Amino acid sequence: MFDRAGFGIAIIDLDGRFVDANPAYVGLTGYSLDELREMNYLALTHPDDRDLNRSGLAALLRGEIESFDLEKRYITSDGRTVWIRGKVTRIGGDDEPVHVVGTFEDNTAAKAAEREVVRLSNEVERTTDQLRLTFESMSDAVYVVDHAWRFTYLNSHAERLLRRGADDLRGKEIWSEFPDAIDTPLHATYHRAVEAGTSQELDEFHFAPLESWFRVAAFPSDQGLTVYFDDITDEREARLAISRQAALLDEATDAIIVRRRDHIITYWNRSAERLYGWPASEAVGCDIRTLLHDNVARFDEANAELLARGSWTGEFVLRSRTGDRIIVAARWTLIRDHDTDHDVVLAVNTDVTDQRRTELQLVRAQRLESIGTLAGGVAHDLNNTLAPILLASEMLHEEEDDADRGELISMILNSARRGADLVSQLLSFARGVDGDREPVDVAELLHAVYSIVRETFPKDIVVRTEVQAGLESVTGDRTQLQQVLLNLAVNARDAMPDGGTITLSASTVELDGQYLVAADGASPGRYVLIEVEDDGHGMAADVLDRVFEPFFTTKQPGSGTGLGLSMSAGIVQSHGGFLRAYSEIGSGSRFRVYLPSASHPAAPSDPSPSVAAPLRGTGETVLVVDDEDAIRSTTRRTLEHAGYLVVEAANGAAAVAAFARFQEQIDVVLIDMMMPVMDGPSAIHALRSLDPHARIVAASGLHGNGKTTRAANAGVRHFLPKPYTSAGLLQAIAEALAD
Repeated sequence: MFDRAGFGIAIIDLDGRFVDANPAYVGLTGYSLDELREMNYLALTHPDDRDLNRSGLAALLRGEIESFDLEKRYITSDGRTVWIRGKVTRIGGDDEPVHVVGTFEDNTAAKAAEREVVRLSNEVERTTDQLRLTFESMSDAVYVVDHAWRFTYLNSHAERLLRRGADDLRGKEIWSEFPDAIDTPLHATYHRAVEAGTSQELDEFHFAPLESWFRVAAFPSDQGLTVYFDDITDEREARLAISRQAALLDEATDAIIVRRRDHIITYWNRSAERLYGWPASEAVGCDIRTLLHDNVARFDEANAELLARGSWTGEFVLRSRTGDRIIVAARWTLIRDHDTDHDVVLAVNTDVTDQRRTELQLVRAQRLESIGTLAGGVAHDLNNTLAPILLASEMLHEEEDDADRGELISMILNSARRGADLVSQLLSFARGVDGDREPVDVAELLHAVYSIVRETFPKDIVVRTEVQAGLESVTGDRTQLQQVLLNLAVNARDAMPDGGTITLSASTVELDGQYLVAADGASPGRYVLIEVEDDGHGMAADVLDRVFEPFFTTKQPGSGTGLGLSMSAGIVQSHGGFLRAYSEIGSGSRFRVYLPSASHPAAPSDPSPSVAAPLRGTGETVLVVDDEDAIRSTTRRTLEHAGYLVVEAANGAAAVAAFARFQEQIDVVLIDMMMPVMDGPSAIHALRSLDPHARIVAASGLHGNGKTTRAANAGVRHFLPKPYTSAGLLQAIAEALAD
C-alpha cells in the first residue's frame, strides 16, 4: 500500500534525514530514493518556507502536538517550484525509534487557480469602479433600465435633471414613475431601440411635468437600455431667438451668414467681413463652399445632418481672404418658409482659433507633466534597483582575486553606474532638476556624442568632428550638455531625410560687448563655441525666427513636441551661455552653442585613476532605514565590512521604535525619504523629538520632490543620492559622525 499510494509519503528521522519515500513522493520531488536518503528534508523546502517546517516539527517532536497540516513550496531536482499540501505525523516512541511521517500531494494547480480567481475578482471590481467613475464624470445625464423597464443605475447628473434621487428610483419601473411619458415620442423611441436592437436618438423632446426640452439617445444592451440625455431648453430657446433675429444682428460680434439651400450666400454681416476679409458686396451671391471651405466633403456631411434634424453644431477650419486658416464654432439652423417653400440656413460662427491653440498647448503641457510624474516614479524604482547592485558589485570586486571573475564584476559595476547616470538624466529632464556643476572636457563630450550619433544614425549620414587643439574646458552638467548636442544632432538628421553630412566642431573664442548685444545676460569674455552644422534642406526666415519658441515645430504631428530646441536653449542659458541658429532654404543649418570658458585647458583624463581608501568605522552603530530588503542587506554588509555595527528598520515607524530602544548605542541614522507606513520626513521629525541632536543622513532617489526640502527644514544636513556607491555611503556616514 505504501508503494501503491497515489499521494507522496516520506519518513524522516529525528535528524531530518529521509528514511524512506514511496514512488509518488519520488515523482513529486524529482529525486531518486537514494538521492533523498542523502539529503536533509529542508533542502527540498523553499528558503522562505523553512521556518514553518522547523516550528511545526519542533512542536511535534516535543510531544505538544501529534500532527500538523502544512502548505509550502518544494524546489524540485530540475529547479522548478511546486506547491505541496500535506500532513505531518509523529510515530514511534517507548521502545521504538521516533520518526516523522508526511503525506503530500501536488497543490500547484490549485494555487494557480486560486490566484487566478483572486485576479479576476479584482479585475471585475476595478472594471466596475472604472465604469462608475466614467459615468459620474460624463457631462451627459445617464440612467440604465433593465428588460422590465426598472431603473438599475442613475448618475448624479440624471438625478438633477429628473429631480429624483437614485435611491428613490432604483428598482422601480420608469413608466409607472413617469406616466406622462407613455404614448409620447420618447416612449416610442425606447421601444424601437429595444425591438430593433439598435441605438435610437430623439433630437428634441418636451416633457411637460419637468417643463424642459431634452435631447435623448438610447442604446440597447444585454442588460437592458442605457439612456443618455441632456436638458436643451436654454439651447433651444436661444436657437429660436437667433433664427428670428439673425437678419437684424448686423452688429453682432459673431459672424452671421444666411444662405439658401443651394449654398448661395444671401446675407453677410459686418463681423463676417472682419473675420473672413471679404466685404458683403463680394461675398453675397457666392457659393459658401467654394468661398470658405477647403474640406467640402465635411461641409456636405454637416449639411445632410442639418437637413435631417433642422440644426447642426460643430467646428470648421475655414479659409480667409488672405489664406489664413480660422477655426470657428458653427451653429446652423434650418429656417423653413412653409408659404414659399424657400428655406434658408442661418449660420452663426464664432472665432475660436486662439482658444483652440491655447487648449492644444495646455494639453501638451499636461501630457509632459504626466510624463514627468511617470518618469519620476520609474526613476525612483530604478534607483532602488541599482543601489544594491552597485554596493554588492563593489564588495565583490574588492574581495575577488580571480582576474576573469574580477573583469566580469567590473563590467557589472560599470553598467550599474551607467544606469545610475541615465536615471539622473531622466530626473533632470523630466522633473527639471538642476544638474551638478563640474569641469567638463568639451573634446571628450564631443567624442561621446559622435560615438552615439555614429552608431545610431542612418549609414547615409556622415558625421565629422573638428576640435581645436588645447581646447579650454567649461563648467556645467555633462549629462545636460550632452543632451543639448544630441537634440541638435537629431534635428540635423531629420533635416536630411536623403542623407548628408553633420559636422561637430569646438573652439575657443573671445567675444566683445558688440557681439553680445543680442545675447540676454551674456558677458564679454572667453567662450567655448560648439557648432552643429548640417547640409540639409534649411529653414525659411519666418521659421528661423520662431525656432526656439516652446511647442513650435515643423515636424508632422506625433513626430515632435516642439520642446527640444527651447529646452536646449534653456539648458545653455542656465550654464551662463547662449544658443544661436543660422539657416537658409537649401543651404543647411548651423547651430552655435556658446558656453563660458573655465579659462584653462581641460585636464587630460587619467586612464587609471587612483581610488581613495574607503573610510572605516571603529565599532559605531548605524541605524539603516529602507523599505527595500536588498538595499538594507547590501548597505548592512558594506557598513559591517567597513567596521560599523548595524541595526535595520523596514520603515519609518520601525525606525522610531528601534531608535527608542537602542538610542544610547545608535551613533547615526541612514534613512530613505520614500517609504510606506511612515515616510522619511515624518520619521525624522519623530527621531528629532526623541533626540534633537541625532545625526541623520537622508537618502533619496528623487531630488526636488519636496521630501528632501522637508528633511532639510527638520535640521538634516547630510544627504546621500540614490543609487549610492560604497565610497559615497562611507563618506556620508563619516561626515555625519564628524558633525
